[in-house]
Amino acid sequence: MMLRAALGSLVALAIVTTPAPGQGKLQWKFKEGDKLYLEEKLVSKSMTQIGEQKLPFEQTQTRVSALVVKKLTPDSIELQQRIESWKINTIGALAGNDEGAKLLEEIARDVVFTIQLKPSGEVTAFKGADEFMKKLADRDKAEAAKFDEIGGKEVLRSMVLLTFDVLPSTLVKKGETWKKEVLVPMGPLGDFKYALTFTDSGKGEAGIKGAVSFQPARADPINVGFKVVKMDLSSNAITGKMVFDGAQGRLSSCEWTATKAGTVTVERQGEQSLFSIEGTDTRTIRILDKLP
Repeated sequence: MMLRAALGSLVALAIVTTPAPGQGKLQWKFKEGDKLYLEEKLVSKSMTQIGEQKLPFEQTQTRVSALVVKKLTPDSIELQQRIESWKINTIGALAGNDEGAKLLEEIARDVVFTIQLKPSGEVTAFKGADEFMKKLADRDKAEAAKFDEIGGKEVLRSMVLLTFDVLPSTLVKKGETWKKEVLVPMGPLGDFKYALTFTDSGKGEAGIKGAVSFQPARADPINVGFKVVKMDLSSNAITGKMVFDGAQGRLSSCEWTATKAGTVTVERQGEQSLFSIEGTDTRTIRILDKLP
């Protein structure tokens, strides 16, 4: 799976919209009982070089969820999320085993997540991650430990933030911007931070630009065998576009690509080593009326 493979990649390093005219402020709008579908797709491509050895990696991850609107108040939206499918295809030197990916999908389909958010998209509560981790541990303690090592519950929550918390908190006009930051945890290794700037285009769309950075963990990692001292990215740009249907109050699509290239310094048994990395992550999100 993507998260395990990402951890494996670092282990390998150590060892070898704005509204259209008249629409007003952008907000999520739902009706109680509404059923919609969320499609998330992440395509990751990377090349890790250790000395003369090059380790290619490519992964396509597609997750489809059913969303049911359970409760509405003027200030809060409660959604139930049930994952219908979570397909992961990985190729390359750092590919993980397919059984772990299948287990992740099986457990996810057996859990109902509850998401609470404001009309602006700010996520105020996310429930179900504890149940997910318990069911995963009951099925396979080793896989549960690996998933927990790279963020576990916080990884699940970050996926929700990337979908819903993308709107401005105030009314914006053509040419104006708003900013969002999301941390995607890598457990004991640190966090990737995605700093995004949205620029209203005046067509119900917003351009996306930004940068990705890595923040090493403050404490020494446990049961990993090495730690990431720093990651120097010479290329870290994010570009993309969001389309939001202000009339229906739904995200039509959001797609952005993060480019990463640079060096990673890792420390193992008191010795530091420097390795090079380069790659891209392309994330696409859609809200649909029908199951894709």
